Amino acid sequence: MLARAATWRPISPAQFLEVARDTNRRFVETPEQLMEAILGSLVRLQARLRDELPAVKDLWNEAKGVFWPKDEQVLSTYVARHLRDDLSSRGIIVNREVQIRPGTGNRTGQLTDLHVDATIPGRSADSYERTSIVIEAKGNWHPELLTAMQTQLRDRYLKDNPCKNGIYLVGWYSCDAWNKQDDSRKGRCPKMTLEEAREEFQRQGAALSKDGYLIRATVLDLSLL
Repeated sequence: MLARAATWRPISPAQFLEVARDTNRRFVETPEQLMEAILGSLVRLQARLRDELPAVKDLWNEAKGVFWPKDEQVLSTYVARHLRDDLSSRGIIVNREVQIRPGTGNRTGQLTDLHVDATIPGRSADSYERTSIVIEAKGNWHPELLTAMQTQLRDRYLKDNPCKNGIYLVGWYSCDAWNKQDDSRKGRCPKMTLEEAREEFQRQGAALSKDGYLIRATVLDLSLL
């Protein structure tokens, strides 16, 4: 905290006025501010998914009156496009499947679902550095849904990595017409409500945010009514 205070440089009056004129813009000068910018963007995505012209059907397949979710890769790409478009004016870059550990031999490197970078003021005048957030996305049918925030996001992607900040993003799919006969994923979804899931993952994120880690969770309501 003292190091940050010693290197903090206030924004210029012109920059302040520019932000004041556009309430949708915000400065990102710390990892915590980048985290808040992304979480705010995901709130806007949730609203768009469920507004008067809901976009949630983009994440479902449909045939002859039955539905089944598109896979996690589609969800990750969909979220990446939203973040890219929503945050581009803030100098934030969204990359898909950034390799954070190189593979060796026949093994491929570990790939994150999303890697969000922002350029922030550096320690000296007129210098800049990069801060990052790793986003791990899961569909609610994933067999390790309730444990992957720790075992995958924290202990694999963030461990031994300069980036210690992560978001666990869950797509919460539900539909009475989900074709469970041909899609076994429905039977693997946990027996909890959307609100119970949000409370559980928020609790996990708070418990794991120690020893230098900052982890938050977002559960997107992707149900078809």
